[in-house]
Amino acid sequence: MKAVKGLFIVLVLISPAFAEDVAQCRADLKTWMPMFKAVYDVPECRDDGTVACAFAAPVKNLTSGQLTTIAAEMDSCAKLDIEGDRYLYQRVATRTENILVMRTAYFLKETNQSAAFAAWESKHSH
Repeated sequence: MKAVKGLFIVLVLISPAFAEDVAQCRADLKTWMPMFKAVYDVPECRDDGTVACAFAAPVKNLTSGQLTTIAAEMDSCAKLDIEGDRYLYQRVATRTENILVMRTAYFLKETNQSAAFAAWESKHSH
């Protein structure tokens, strides 16, 4: 019985923090979802996209660090908000990661580091 009381007290103390975290997740989703959806509607991002797509107006001023944080937070929110729409959180995380991959690929290409990356990748994959 003592263990049940302890568990109840812990749950009561954690519940408000959990609710705040879920509320923050939902607020962030409302911010990020339209932004990342808009990226794929701009002309630069149609078909295969160009380097301009990775810096399209909706995400132009976000740094790689900010994009990484958004992807990680949305992934965490997908697991935390069990009553929410996990697909939407995962969609934002995936689109954020796509922007990071595009930026990285174009950086490697424009700075002539593709061969060095391929060698590094080969070293670690064998």
